[in-house]
Amino acid sequence: MTYAGTALLIAGWVGAEFSLRRHGLEWVITGGQRVRLRRLGTKVHLGVLGCIALLWVPLLFRHAERRTPIPEAKSNLWLRISDTSGITFQVGKNSIIPSGSVRGVVSDIRAHVYLLYRVSRECYPEPFGGISTGEFVQDRCRDSEAGSTELSWRTSEASVDAVGNWDAQICQYPRTFPFIVPDFDYTEFVAVATNSASAIAERITQLTCSVSEKQLADISSSLTCSAPVISLRAKPPGYATWNQYAPKPRQRCF
Repeated sequence: MTYAGTALLIAGWVGAEFSLRRHGLEWVITGGQRVRLRRLGTKVHLGVLGCIALLWVPLLFRHAERRTPIPEAKSNLWLRISDTSGITFQVGKNSIIPSGSVRGVVSDIRAHVYLLYRVSRECYPEPFGGISTGEFVQDRCRDSEAGSTELSWRTSEASVDAVGNWDAQICQYPRTFPFIVPDFDYTEFVAVATNSASAIAERITQLTCSVSEKQLADISSSLTCSAPVISLRAKPPGYATWNQYAPKPRQRCF
């Protein structure tokens, strides 16, 4: 918007000046006298420059904010996830679409709270890519790479009420699969709080609602993390021991 608006204003400015110098413009001044204008007046030039300046003000403020060091996390700030039961899933032949919300509590209502979540383990039927035999096989589970900086987290900003209860709507971005969807899977949730509004917001890829683990590590000193929560999607009747295969939650903040 800033660049396009500036380009259009300058193009129109230069075009108008060139047209006036070449063809002129008849104008009626006070007293009914007709004159031919050959150039734009000082007020017009100042008006165009003012419009260009206004276009650049938001961008300059954003750059100034980025240069401002992100404040450290407060030692007395805490938050927790209290309820993930509001999440539902629309399961198709080759896709899973989540919806719903996660709720929790934060100690300071002025903090900016974000919910981070990722599927940490997917479990498929035996044989993989075929029809389930009703028995669970541990090596049919696939885990995200532990400790990899290439991991990405879906991200949702939470709304915080006057007493510190927060609610975050899940990003309805579908997970797609080339063959079949997992029989069941585990999602890891972590809530983070920060005193800087832009710390996470500027790092989110809006199309996929995601932020990379490396980006989170870069601002880790400004984040306060909740204890992680592992949530299970689906409980197939054929798997009596499904819970023992839940992945271990992360042991540290980013």
